[in-house]
Amino acid sequence: MRFLEGIYRRYGHFVAIHPIPFLLLPVLTTFFSTVGLFRFHIDNDIWNIYSPINGLSRAEEKALERFEYASGVHHYRLQILVNRKDSGNLMNDNNTDKILKMERFIANNITINDGYNSFTYRNICGVYCNDSNEIVLTFIKIAINMNGRSSSSLAFTFPKARIFEKYIFMGYSVGELHYSKQDRTVVDGFKLFILHFMVDLNLPQGKRIAKNFESQLRTLLVLATYESEDLEYALFSRDREIEEQQQITLAALPFLGVTALMLVAFMVISLTDFPFRNSQHIEAIFAVLSPVMALVTSWGILWGVGLPFSNILTVVPFLVITIGVDDAFLILAAWRHSNPASNLETRIGETLTHSGTSVTVTSLTDVLCFMVGLFSNLPVVRLFCIYTSAAIMIDFIYQITFFIAFVAFSGRQKVNHPNEKALYSKQNLKSRNILDGLWSKIEHKDSHKLYSVDVSITKYCLSGDNSLSLKMIRKTSKKSEIILQKLINILHLSFTKFIVVAAFITHIIVVSYLCTKVNTDFDMENLYMENSSMNAISRQLQRFTLSEAFVVNFALYPMPNFADVFIRNKFDHLIEELETIPKFGMGPDGTVLWTRDFADAVAFWDDESNFWRQDKLLSTFREYEIEEKFITTEKRADGVEVISGFFWSITYRNMNNFLDVQELMQQRRSIISKYAKFFNVSSHHPLEKVPTESAASAATNFIQTAFSAVVLMSAVVYFFITDVSAVVAVVISILSICFGALAYLHLWNVRLDAISLISLLMSIGFSVDYSAHICYHYLTQKDNKKSEEHSHQPISIIVGSDANVKDLSILPSINNSIHCNKSSNTDTRARFLVTFKSVGWPVIQSGLSTLVGILPMVMVKAYVVAVFWKTIILLIVLGIIHALILLPLLPILNEAKKLFLSEPTLLDVEVPCVVIGDIHGQFNMLRGNHESSDINQTYGFQLELERRFPANNEGLTLWNAFNELFACLPLAAIIHNKILCIHGGIGPELKCLNDIRKVQSLLKFQIKRPILDPTELPLACSLLWSDPMLDLKGFIKNSIRGAGYFFGEDTVIACCEQLNIDLIVRAHQMIMNGYGFFCKRRLVSVFSAPRYLLSKVHFLNRQDHFRNFFTKNNDNSSFASRKAAAEGFMCETIDSFRGSVKAIT
Repeated sequence: MRFLEGIYRRYGHFVAIHPIPFLLLPVLTTFFSTVGLFRFHIDNDIWNIYSPINGLSRAEEKALERFEYASGVHHYRLQILVNRKDSGNLMNDNNTDKILKMERFIANNITINDGYNSFTYRNICGVYCNDSNEIVLTFIKIAINMNGRSSSSLAFTFPKARIFEKYIFMGYSVGELHYSKQDRTVVDGFKLFILHFMVDLNLPQGKRIAKNFESQLRTLLVLATYESEDLEYALFSRDREIEEQQQITLAALPFLGVTALMLVAFMVISLTDFPFRNSQHIEAIFAVLSPVMALVTSWGILWGVGLPFSNILTVVPFLVITIGVDDAFLILAAWRHSNPASNLETRIGETLTHSGTSVTVTSLTDVLCFMVGLFSNLPVVRLFCIYTSAAIMIDFIYQITFFIAFVAFSGRQKVNHPNEKALYSKQNLKSRNILDGLWSKIEHKDSHKLYSVDVSITKYCLSGDNSLSLKMIRKTSKKSEIILQKLINILHLSFTKFIVVAAFITHIIVVSYLCTKVNTDFDMENLYMENSSMNAISRQLQRFTLSEAFVVNFALYPMPNFADVFIRNKFDHLIEELETIPKFGMGPDGTVLWTRDFADAVAFWDDESNFWRQDKLLSTFREYEIEEKFITTEKRADGVEVISGFFWSITYRNMNNFLDVQELMQQRRSIISKYAKFFNVSSHHPLEKVPTESAASAATNFIQTAFSAVVLMSAVVYFFITDVSAVVAVVISILSICFGALAYLHLWNVRLDAISLISLLMSIGFSVDYSAHICYHYLTQKDNKKSEEHSHQPISIIVGSDANVKDLSILPSINNSIHCNKSSNTDTRARFLVTFKSVGWPVIQSGLSTLVGILPMVMVKAYVVAVFWKTIILLIVLGIIHALILLPLLPILNEAKKLFLSEPTLLDVEVPCVVIGDIHGQFNMLRGNHESSDINQTYGFQLELERRFPANNEGLTLWNAFNELFACLPLAAIIHNKILCIHGGIGPELKCLNDIRKVQSLLKFQIKRPILDPTELPLACSLLWSDPMLDLKGFIKNSIRGAGYFFGEDTVIACCEQLNIDLIVRAHQMIMNGYGFFCKRRLVSVFSAPRYLLSKVHFLNRQDHFRNFFTKNNDNSSFASRKAAAEGFMCETIDSFRGSVKAIT
């Protein structure tokens, strides 16, 4: 951190001297990068960019490509949805005649041109020409006269209608069905009819033909809807989907200019200062111009190398501009806080010293966080992350070159202003001696007001002759000073700590619960504008497809040996399982499978298997005039043409959303995998690729990218800040904010999908920013103190009447010799006061500027855009709360750990005192054998924490925190130099009390406490694990516990004489009577755990220099009652010189 600050200081000096190159080079780079803008092209194909790269649906779709009829890649599909304007029934002669007339007009009268030749639909429909809409409509006209009944020759069933011995597949054509009351399998009405027109893309100029055909259809259908009295027509196609998505970009881009203007206005207002010449209005304009240049440069480079643009990238300009403005606020704040008496080079150096590292950390974390998204399996996420990370990185470069050079250029005018230094000298250099300055302020007529000098900005130091060395002087706002002081004092209140911790725990509980309720369902209409006409079309098609006719195509390749009866039976079992999937299957009525028709045809012959032979199957297939669209053929080496593979379809129903589609897809794949050793089967439906599999992968993508990003962010923060506590604080903030955004977005009707995945990935990077600023500047105060304690020591000075100084704890002490303050640690109040004054307002400014920046996005009525502005609002609110309220409490709460570490390994305790024995984890003053990670892990403490706190890995976090705290506990205590208190017992290593005091120096590599594993140190192990044993002399290994020793009476007497003590007090063993003496009352075991196996509870109470006695607690009541009961339980007095011990009988 200090190394980077030194680099920025020297770099700032250089930029201040030579600003012109740093202004021109970014401008020239931006200008030349515009060449790449001419290679602009769009890729809004949702079926590609939203589909997981490693998704099984891609492989399944590829497997079906060999079957031209079943695959969607060979033809361009145009669907015309026909509805009554009154949403009534279409199954009547009048409506079917009109639809049939429209179909014939399109098929026969529309002329399609490819620029060279003219065609009609019959010339471009490819293999679909035999599947005429006219056949379906003609059948419906015949069925109308049946009045909802069926006959032996005709039945309007769904999805397969029957006429004589032939079937007509209706699953693609009619929807919103009504079934007859006489026969629930017969359709007697429908409200939706779909006309299908297919363009063969394998034709020369196939795409051009498709576009021309679609263009004419759009014009025709608009006119037909307008002229028709009762019918309306709507066109659905892939190109129309893409065009509707492009409308989001076209609607959002005009608001980008509004964002720029609003940010400039916000910066001009917030950067206004008095006298007016100190305002930074021109800098505000360049603060917005710099990220705009970065956008042009990054997009020029990316388009130049061939990357496409997509509508999801619409929000990138808004993000980059707001991020750039945030960095500019920090830089300008650092400039304002620099010493106005210094020359320009020094001020620019100071500016980059105070802001450069923060900007570097936040920019780098944002870039790396988005680069983690490059490992996502969703192409749209990768594309977004490439664009965003490239733009942010270039913006960072422009911030520390172009923008800082302009600040230097503008600052030179202010530094050279004749009134600048005169005003500074008049206000700040009236007194050479700091005490004179203090008294002059106190005696001033406004002495009842408080004045503050910022630690990180204003630094005084007195040398031996009491002369004043001025580093930086800046007078801060009196009102803001008082507000900050009150805020810091409030944060230090116990009540505040309780409220904040309780609120945070509540937040974690709520977030954990809501994360379990997050919905991964996806609606196709989320990809369009809210007012798009495609919403109604997409909604109707989605409802029809999921609930009535979800037609899945299955492909079998290569062809198995169907001449084998076993193989045919296995295949029949496979089909039976697939068509009877619970909840969704329709049974054989939903299956279109040529092998069943073939089997029925050859069943009349004796030698049935002979017809299934590979060399005879194709000829028999053609002999029975089965449609060849179901099969593919190839020639064997002997020249015989055979069937190489085939496809079939099964229709499913009763799905409400794409979560049901996912369930069906998983069940179907599971069934297919059971027969994988017999058949190579692939199944596919376009909606399984997108959005089903795309949405299903969102949760996995989020977890993987989130935790990868957290690890990466931790490493980056530690690299720059080099403080483990800061890393822990930042990680807690990241996890809390990131999962909080996920949970609260769920309440805001945002689902976990590819779109929200991008915004959540963005939340990880953004959540680091505010916390990193606070941590960095807070820890800088500590570093400043360490680096200057031998030279110039900064102090904080608050001047005012006693009536106004409510809390003098924030004031540092100044010794009588008026030398620099050399206290060991800077008070947390003073450090947070400096931190909030340095970056508190810039952090709020950046949050407000981000809100201003995304405010115009609210006007874009699209789910894609709404997800981002909702996420950013949550990030700002959560981020500022964490940075300015929760994060400052962590160092305050960490004082408990520091308190334990401040105590020696051997405590010197004076009377009166109370010694409490083993109470099994309810409270510990001295460390016991269970205050160790391996023991607690063995006996379930870690599992208990993980069970109680399962969310966000909190159980493991608490587990590590407990172990760190246990490692800080002392091992023993000596009362009045006569009573040694330990948990376990003694060992042969204990020769004197200093042996215990020196335990910490015996660790490997001279590492001091905390002692993470006491078993590594023999003496520590003995103090925690050893037990007394009757009829034993000396020491033997404690075979029962596996650690420490058993020791005899002789060792106790020798130890007491050697240490010059009267009594050893230990715990470690359950004593039914509450206590037990050993070795002629030179050692006593005290057991103080209430209600433990019905044992009695005792306490050793030492009240003065001469009297010791045990107190028994029979009813486990309050300590006051235990103390009162002590008088009746004294049993023995020891020599007054050695102290007296009275035990309860």
